[in-house]
Amino acid sequence: AEQLYDLIFDPNEAHNVAADPTYQDVLADMRARLDAWMARTDDPLLAHAGVVPPPRGAQVNRMDAVSPNEAPDIVG
Repeated sequence: AEQLYDLIFDPNEAHNVAADPTYQDVLADMRARLDAWMARTDDPLLAHAGVVPPPRGAQVNRMDAVSPNEAPDIVG
């Protein structure tokens, strides 16, 4: 979900104004700036449809595995 805060009137970032029509021009400008920056820096999120592949040789845990630091979720 997008987040946008007016740091002048809401310095503690308590009220997300991303859906507020008053801020739609600002939101569109920020989106365009982010897209341009990502393209300029060859951001891997653009090249891999939002999924960054692990580095070569990395060990990746299965997505359905339980972390050793958390209790297993046992049902029944």
